[in-house]
Amino acid sequence: MKRDEKSTSTRRDGGHVPFGPNRPRCRLSHADADVFAIMGAAQRALRDAGDHAAARAFVQRAFRCRSYDEVLALLVEYVDPY
Repeated sequence: MKRDEKSTSTRRDGGHVPFGPNRPRCRLSHADADVFAIMGAAQRALRDAGDHAAARAFVQRAFRCRSYDEVLALLVEYVDPY
């Protein structure tokens, strides 16, 4: 499969590949201790990378998480936080 420069880690069928090599970088700061700010930063990074489907899937999955730690674990599946 050939990838263009804007695509992130997706399969041919359009599904998300967890921990894929082309995860977009997502800057998090100490001010991002709020779970909703973290979700927004990850969603923005995915959208900026052109992966709107992954951004939507991340938010849907994040709202199903039961703890802050689960959201952080999910975050690293989709983006490369720094």
